[in-house]
Amino acid sequence: MSWTVALGFLLLLAGLSIWAYRQGAAVNRERARMAAEVLERCLNPQDQTYTWLGGLIGFYAEYRLRNGDRAEVTLTLLPRQSLLYYPIARLLTSRHDRLYLLIRATHPPPFEFHLLHPKRRLLTGRIEREPQLARETWTLGGIPFRAAFDPGAQVEPVRRWAEKLPDPDLLSHLALVPRTRTFFLSLKLEPGGLEPLLCRFRSLTKRLREKPEGKDAAWKDP
Repeated sequence: MSWTVALGFLLLLAGLSIWAYRQGAAVNRERARMAAEVLERCLNPQDQTYTWLGGLIGFYAEYRLRNGDRAEVTLTLLPRQSLLYYPIARLLTSRHDRLYLLIRATHPPPFEFHLLHPKRRLLTGRIEREPQLARETWTLGGIPFRAAFDPGAQVEPVRRWAEKLPDPDLLSHLALVPRTRTFFLSLKLEPGGLEPLLCRFRSLTKRLREKPEGKDAAWKDP
């Protein structure tokens, strides 16, 4: 009797694992496809290359943009295809799908700036020049984000950009770094909120590199 019960349990577990793999793989493929389509709409690249990460856990992409910039994207997805590991990832490790976008620009941003979600500090890493930066708290959608930037920088256009985000909770880290000529965005991937955030980010990267006219002029809102 015990062998019959054990065999039945193993068969049930195998069936559930196969079902979870198929369902989870389908969700991850759809999310990766959606992310790639949104990225290409927002970035409008001249050329692009994708490399799958482990088949079902995301991709790494390189884009050559029409203004000479280059973009690098890493998408990491929860292991929905794994019946055993998915609950662990959901509760303890990854917790959600993530997308990282780095733009290597031909012209640098006008100042260094960082905007960080208070609950995702461990995901953002260390800011190299943080002791030299001014710091403020910006409340966006009821969330107290931490802003760090060059003292005296004209950050109001970035503040207004952030205040207009439909869902600020998706934003993990926004960074502008002149010395490396990079614009960086880290976010929590949600299908409905990805396109507004990515397209507005691309607009911000373009607008901040437009030199304001006049001695006391400020950058226009992106």
